[in-house]
Amino acid sequence: MSAAAHKDRLPEDPGIYFKDLHKTAMYVFANGTPFFIKRHFVFQADFVQAWLGRQPEEAIAVAVAEAFAGQQAIRRVRLMSKFLLMKRFPSNIKSWAMVGTLAPTAIIILVWQFLLATASSGWQVLRTGIRNVPSLITAVVVVFVTSDGWQILGTGFNVRFYVLICVFPLASLLFLIRYKDYWDNDIQVRNEDASGLLSDIKHPRNFDRLIELGAAATPMIKPSGNRARIAIYASYLALSAFAIIGAALIVSTGLILVGLILINKNETQDLAHSVPVYWTLWGNVVVTTQLVSLSLSLGAFSALFLVAAQRTDDRTIFMAGVLRSLRRALLVYSVYVRAHNAAERWTNIPVRSKPITENVVVVQ
Repeated sequence: MSAAAHKDRLPEDPGIYFKDLHKTAMYVFANGTPFFIKRHFVFQADFVQAWLGRQPEEAIAVAVAEAFAGQQAIRRVRLMSKFLLMKRFPSNIKSWAMVGTLAPTAIIILVWQFLLATASSGWQVLRTGIRNVPSLITAVVVVFVTSDGWQILGTGFNVRFYVLICVFPLASLLFLIRYKDYWDNDIQVRNEDASGLLSDIKHPRNFDRLIELGAAATPMIKPSGNRARIAIYASYLALSAFAIIGAALIVSTGLILVGLILINKNETQDLAHSVPVYWTLWGNVVVTTQLVSLSLSLGAFSALFLVAAQRTDDRTIFMAGVLRSLRRALLVYSVYVRAHNAAERWTNIPVRSKPITENVVVVQ
């Protein structure tokens, strides 16, 4: 359907706008940025109350019920519309009761989309990490094959081991992240890059109709307020930490595989002077405490090497992959804000909720 057709139809059918805006918000929430969830549900309740205030006749009651239940759920639509036509309940109670019916479905959607977003982020980190495995393993392989390395780092899971695998990734994270300028350097999406990020989002793409109506994704809107800043920075830290830990685990796994092939039980005894065995595999291949502890220690060190050895361009590419899901969510949030602010203009329903401030940072 064309944008003109949407514009002709939407003021006569606010249910389309209501459903698309809600599902757009659900996508943003599920991708780690739920800072405006309270404001969204308050807006929904205000919208429904104002909608019912336009003469709560049967046609409007049915339209509101279909916006919540869907046109195919005939029985639920009938029950909801009967409830909306009851005179004993004020419109504000009816609106919040209707919004409350979305909670179970919203929880399921949020959990499912969160799992999908986590898997997507993990895949991006894995793809980025695999490219760096050869250089990282080359940087630590000398230590790996020397007897000093086995005797110093292959001592098992003692206090020194746990301190080592915590200090190196933490130091890597501190080197990797930005503090005051993280938005401009790592999160902000240029207009020419936005379409490429949004194209990765598969169906359902409920925000497409909102974009056609004029709610553009760019320029990206920077959320304002302490809650929003804390939520976004927490997601920024979590994804960065996940990337560092992922890179360390990839290298550790690579070193364990090398050790399984090159170093048998007797050589472990020569290098480490002890050989507690976890598993004995086919062909006298053994997984030992020394192999695992040494590989994990060097994997933690490789994370620091990964960050310290990056040039500016390398870091930009790396962070773009790590923060891909967060940047997509914030682009969709920009669509949400502009559609939210256009509610009365598009639907002819006078919503009392205040517009969200469009805080735009221009990319130089």
